[in-house]
Amino acid sequence: MTEPGGFLGVHLDNERHPQTGLARRLNLIVYCTEGWREEWGGCLEFWDRARTRVVRRIAPLWNRAVLFETSSHSFHGHSEPLRCPPEVRRKSVAVYFWSPPRARACFVARADEPHDAAKEAARLARSRA
Repeated sequence: MTEPGGFLGVHLDNERHPQTGLARRLNLIVYCTEGWREEWGGCLEFWDRARTRVVRRIAPLWNRAVLFETSSHSFHGHSEPLRCPPEVRRKSVAVYFWSPPRARACFVARADEPHDAAKEAARLARSRA
C-alpha cells in the first residue's frame, strides 16, 4: 500500500530467495484500489535497460493484473509521488513465482572476434550441455 506522496523508485527485484536459493521468475501484481484516477499517477513504469526512458506505463486501475518476468533488465517502479487525495491509498497484492536456478553456462564470442561457424557451433553445444 502506498500513501499520498509515496513512490517506489526504479529498481530490479531480488533474483534469489534468501533462505531457499530459488530464483524469482515472475511477478504478478493485482491492483486493489476502487475508483483510482489516472491523474493521481502511480503508474507501474517499465524502463529501458539503460534507465533513460520509460518504455511502458500501466495505470493501477481496480482489478487490473500485471504479469512480468523478473530478470537482470526488468527495471520497474512508480517513480513519481502519488497525487491522490489524503484518504486514498494505492493498494496492490504481489505474488511471485520461484523455481530452481538455471545451471547452464552461456558461451559467447568476444565483441571483436570475427564470425567463425565452427566456433559458434561449439559455443552453442557447450551452452546446451
